[in-house]
Amino acid sequence: MKKHIKKPILYILVGLTLCLISGVAITQNLRISIPLASTSHAPFTIRGDTELDAFCAGDGTDGLSWETAHVIENLEITGGGTETALGIEDTTRYLIIRSCTLENSQDYMGCLDIANCTNINVTDCIMKNNDYEGIIIIRSTNILIKNNEIFETSKGIQFYGEMYESTDIIVTQNEIHDVSGSGIVAVNLDNSEISYNTIKNTPGYGISLESPCENNELICNSFKNTGFGDIKDEGTSNTITDTGCPGISIPFYVWIIVGVAGATVLTTVIVIVVKKKRK
Repeated sequence: MKKHIKKPILYILVGLTLCLISGVAITQNLRISIPLASTSHAPFTIRGDTELDAFCAGDGTDGLSWETAHVIENLEITGGGTETALGIEDTTRYLIIRSCTLENSQDYMGCLDIANCTNINVTDCIMKNNDYEGIIIIRSTNILIKNNEIFETSKGIQFYGEMYESTDIIVTQNEIHDVSGSGIVAVNLDNSEISYNTIKNTPGYGISLESPCENNELICNSFKNTGFGDIKDEGTSNTITDTGCPGISIPFYVWIIVGVAGATVLTTVIVIVVKKKRK
């Protein structure tokens, strides 16, 4: 009797383990979407809504809502060390920047510079190979920085500065690694969220909140090999929650898949055992 019980239990455990590994693999594969089909483009800076409308003319968008947002996508841009790869200034239109590779901007400029803007989403991009920051954000609001990879820059993401407040920013699910300074540095960032980012191999801090930074929430960021420490907080009323969560963050839908798959395996094993007993 014991032999009959051990085998089904072993099958169940193996099945659930395989399902869980598959779920984790799915989650990891969804993390960074590397641009597959890109077009080389000269460096450019857009100044104002009129220039943005003109740049996106003919695309069937008006930039008046997220549903009709302007889109800049699938571009490979290098600044050649003399120009900003991509700059967006003084815009209020809704804009999505996605699946772009930006690198090697001029001195004191990021691969991507966003200044005095609202309503911009930056997703699935790569910023690399720059003497200064991957992304610079100045005096902007309602900005989403999600699922990007930043490496071989001085800092990953920098918010400037004492006279230029940025608010309502979400920086989430980015991978920042192998930079020469800190991963994320914020000066005068308020009412924003920095969450679920992976930051590693930074000689500086993982995340540095400089004064004045107020009412920000840091949620479940993970760190490895940070030179000065994972987090520095010199602001006020900032909240650090679940930072350094162990393991891999798995979305709820993956657990559903695992549960269904596990139940299927369990049912199959039970049917096989019952049939064998009947024989």
